[in-house]
Amino acid sequence: MKSFKCADMGKDCSWIAKADNLSELVEKIFRHAAISHNVKQIPVYRKYKIASSIKDV
Repeated sequence: MKSFKCADMGKDCSWIAKADNLSELVEKIFRHAAISHNVKQIPVYRKYKIASSIKDV
């Protein structure tokens, strides 16, 4: 299982996601970014930071 905390990206946000696999988790992360933070496109440097923030649980 994989997990991600939005706060690890420097946001004042308590959202946490978990998923059985990476692709499912990334989908949740991008959907959250679009809905909650109005981020429609994620730059490459942010994608690297997201990837480094994903943990195995």
